[in-house]
Amino acid sequence: MSESLTPRQRDFTQTVAALSRRRGIPPTLAEVAAEMEISEARAIQLADSCQARGAVKRERRVARSLRVVDRKERQP
Repeated sequence: MSESLTPRQRDFTQTVAALSRRRGIPPTLAEVAAEMEISEARAIQLADSCQARGAVKRERRVARSLRVVDRKERQP
């Protein structure tokens, strides 16, 4: 999907990318929530909405699987 992201979704994807670069591994949702100063429940909602828009990928029940999808990889 090529739908545009909301400002909060952009913040979420930028935070995921920054934490991944800084640590060398994908962040957990708890780490993203702490960095953004939001609840883990809100981080899950943002992850779900970003995943639905094709901006991030993650696998359920797999730790540290959250990653930002390159614009080139997104579905048209």
